[in-house]
Amino acid sequence: MFRIRAIATGAAISVVSLAALLVVPSAQAAASATSITLSAPASGAYGSTIKLTGLVRKSGTTTGLSGATIYLQRSVHGRARYGNLLKGRTTSTGAYTFAVQQVSAYDYRVYFPGSSGHARAFSPVRYPVTTQVVAFDTITTTNATTGQLTATGRVVPTPPNGTLVYLQRYSKDSRTYVNQAIGRTTAGKATIVATRHGSVDAYRLLVAARGPFGAGVSTAKSFSHYVWRGAFTKSPVQVISSHVNTMQLVPQDPTKSTLEVTAYYSHLGPDIYLDDSGCIKASSKTSLIDVPRESVTVFLTSDDSAVGKTGSLPAGNHGELKLDLDISKHPGLKYYETSNDATHFNLELQLLCNN
Repeated sequence: MFRIRAIATGAAISVVSLAALLVVPSAQAAASATSITLSAPASGAYGSTIKLTGLVRKSGTTTGLSGATIYLQRSVHGRARYGNLLKGRTTSTGAYTFAVQQVSAYDYRVYFPGSSGHARAFSPVRYPVTTQVVAFDTITTTNATTGQLTATGRVVPTPPNGTLVYLQRYSKDSRTYVNQAIGRTTAGKATIVATRHGSVDAYRLLVAARGPFGAGVSTAKSFSHYVWRGAFTKSPVQVISSHVNTMQLVPQDPTKSTLEVTAYYSHLGPDIYLDDSGCIKASSKTSLIDVPRESVTVFLTSDDSAVGKTGSLPAGNHGELKLDLDISKHPGLKYYETSNDATHFNLELQLLCNN
């Protein structure tokens, strides 16, 4: 209950109004509401520097608070116990930027303590995940016969020994990376071994998330994997000779192609042409089945007549002749055999290819 007190001033009496007795509200109580935005990347690699940006404005307007003092606050992720990390001031438009280094799992917010005419405020909370760094060091063909390839890499920060690291290959069919093999870390390093046919693919390394760090993925590497295969398994054989009696493909393992050839007088052939696209080396082995009465000459060559290998098998013996040819810069592979007598032989022909 309020009382109105009369005050005597001579014959006149004045009344003190209720309004005159009210207390003037504080500046903070009468301050305008303030809003703060906060933008942050979804993640950042361990050790990298990310930027947190935003605007401090009068709520409901586009008017920025110029020169406002603000604080970047940080808490261990999920604990909501914030402490001031950095202090800054807004620009003439109310904008601000803070730079922080990614070292662990932290939540961030920005705090404006208020000022004359503007109420204090907090920004939304942002959590940029700190991802592990995966360095993809090497990928090489370590056994061109079996198709074995080996990849090496490192994980930072150093995870516990035995942490799984995945070698992944990009699949054009599914349009995503698929696991090929798994390795385990020792002192942060990992070696992964896989077996694959000749190919040209993109590979990368991946390590799964582990508290407090997010999953890490390396940059991708395009790799040509050269593996020995039978010369006749991928491409048809074209034979130009009227002197060939029979030519039969012999059952084989995937790394070899063997033809059993019977030819009459072979002075002009047989000439066997092969599609050697994607191949860098050829290897032939000619093994005589019947003993020839005349010597046999074998050629392994390319379209460039200056590039080729040749050798002879003497008459009167079961002979075997091996020829190797670098065809990385000289395509147009051709094998042919000549003799002044009929011949009966096996031809084993291999190509080192990425297909």
